[in-house]
Amino acid sequence: PGPIDILNADGPGAQIAAKRYGAKNLSILDVTSPTLWEKGVKACIRRSQEGKCNTVVVDTFTLLVNNVLAMEMSNHFDKWDIWRETLQHAMKGLNALLQNLQAHLFVIVHHDLNDGLVNIKGGTKKDLPAIIHDRVHMEYRHGKDPARVYHVGSSADGMSGGRFASE
Repeated sequence: PGPIDILNADGPGAQIAAKRYGAKNLSILDVTSPTLWEKGVKACIRRSQEGKCNTVVVDTFTLLVNNVLAMEMSNHFDKWDIWRETLQHAMKGLNALLQNLQAHLFVIVHHDLNDGLVNIKGGTKKDLPAIIHDRVHMEYRHGKDPARVYHVGSSADGMSGGRFASE
C-alpha cells in the first residue's frame, strides 16, 4: 500500500517501469553511498512513524551491499575488513528498518537460480536470510497464463512452507 518510499541502489531510473505500469505515490532516494543509505533508512523510519509512508522497498539489497557499500569500504579498508565493515553498515540499516519501521518492508535480493542462495558477497549472505521470515520468489513462465507466479515460503527457493505459506 502507498505511499511507498524506495531506497534505490539499482541506479537512477530503475523504477521507470514501475511508474509506466501505474505505480503512484513513490518517493525515491537513489542510494549511492553508505551515508545516503543511513540517511535514507532514518528518513523512511521517520516518515513511517509520521504516517507519510505505508511501504518501504529496498531495491536491491544485492547491489546496495555488493556495489555501493563494498566499493566505499574498499577505499578505506583491506581484505576481510572490507566485508566486516560492509556487513556492519548493511545490517545496521536493515535492523533499524526491521525494528523501528511502522510500515511494510520489502527487501529485493537477487538469487542464484541453481541453488536459490542470495547473490550477496561476504557475511551478509548468511545474515540476511536469518532475519527475513518470508521470501517471495517470482517465477516467470514465458507464454503461459499466468506468466508470473509467486511462491511464498521460508526456503531459499521460496517454495517451502513459511509462516504464511501459499501459492
